[in-house]
Amino acid sequence: MMRCTHCDDQMPADAEFCIECGMRAPAYSSAGASTRRIPAPAQAERRPPSAEHMPSAYPLQAYPLPAASPPAQTNIVALISLIFGILGWVGLPLFGAIIAVIAGHYARRTSHNRQHPAGGDQQAMIGLILGYAHLALLLALAVAYVLAHSMSFMYGGALFK
Repeated sequence: MMRCTHCDDQMPADAEFCIECGMRAPAYSSAGASTRRIPAPAQAERRPPSAEHMPSAYPLQAYPLPAASPPAQTNIVALISLIFGILGWVGLPLFGAIIAVIAGHYARRTSHNRQHPAGGDQQAMIGLILGYAHLALLLALAVAYVLAHSMSFMYGGALFK
């Protein structure tokens, strides 16, 4: 006979499982010896370290907070270029495109000449692209109109009847 290592119940020497608790009997189990329970170690009281046990190698230091950077400034002329570039396509066909191109070139020139350029270079570039694209479209439409009317006069006005 041997004893179960889990519940300390007696079980046959050739048993694989304990009849009482169902635990597997280890192959190295000592036959006939009683199982000893080892008590858990006592928990020592946790106390904060006293001043004499504090490490002095790391003195407490107050570090200053990093300075807050000012918000990024946007070049107002670049913003005007962007707004009029959009307005050139939506509501002010020729006027908006011309203002977008002039303001876009002015904003890019002033932002490149400054020591600390304000943001808005992309806005100025988008305003320039919108303004020039609109002017190119208006120019193409004007050329097409002139060619169509000149062909009309050449053939006796047969194109527009």
